[in-house]
Amino acid sequence: MRHQLTNFTENRIYHALQEIIAELKELMQDPQEEAFAVLETDWGHGKTTSAKKIAQDMEDVFYLPFRIPIQKGGYRKFIKKVAETIGINPRWGVDATEEAISEYLKDKQVVLIIDDAHKYLKKEEIRDLLKSWIEHDRMLIVLLANKGIVNLISKNEGLFKRMRIYKKVEKISVSEFRSYCQKLGLDVSKLNGDAKKITDLANKHHFTTIDLIEAIKTVKKIIRTKKDKVPTYSDFEIAFTKLALKEG
Repeated sequence: MRHQLTNFTENRIYHALQEIIAELKELMQDPQEEAFAVLETDWGHGKTTSAKKIAQDMEDVFYLPFRIPIQKGGYRKFIKKVAETIGINPRWGVDATEEAISEYLKDKQVVLIIDDAHKYLKKEEIRDLLKSWIEHDRMLIVLLANKGIVNLISKNEGLFKRMRIYKKVEKISVSEFRSYCQKLGLDVSKLNGDAKKITDLANKHHFTTIDLIEAIKTVKKIIRTKKDKVPTYSDFEIAFTKLALKEG
């Protein structure tokens, strides 16, 4: 049961990235369009694992981790690493490497997923570079980031106006959980500390409030067969697993 939920966790962000990439590709079919995408979540939601997997599964998708110091020499190292990531041998000098990337993109569609983008975008030169790649070379860029990425992007007006796709995964609070249960007629007053455990489980597996509503409805069906009609943590585990099997 838990193994299935773990697989579903990976698939959920994986599928979100698939949808973002498909939407970005569709937008960029218009030769006049200039766009990039952002997926923002808190740390630990599985962005890195999913991005690596999707880069393995899709031939035109490449994954760039954050392993480059953005201080001294960061701009040069960033361009070199991007070139290597998409399959280009870096040239002698930054300008020559940039030209090689531009030449390469004339004949190929490249989706570049940049992990921990909020760290890279602290450098103004990198914000300018990404804008240029989107605008002139039509590189398809997906930024994975924690909170604060939009503020960094907004420092470059040209980059900001090209942010056409933005998705955010937000956590569900305990008060929201109790509120939805109340609205749907499920009495969780006896759950006590288990309410937080259930909410933590929902967030661990990246469930949205829509998913939570469906899970609550499933728990209502489960407790109809119980003598005391009282929902438990185990009932929610079962409901989450059924949701995973349905959506996964």
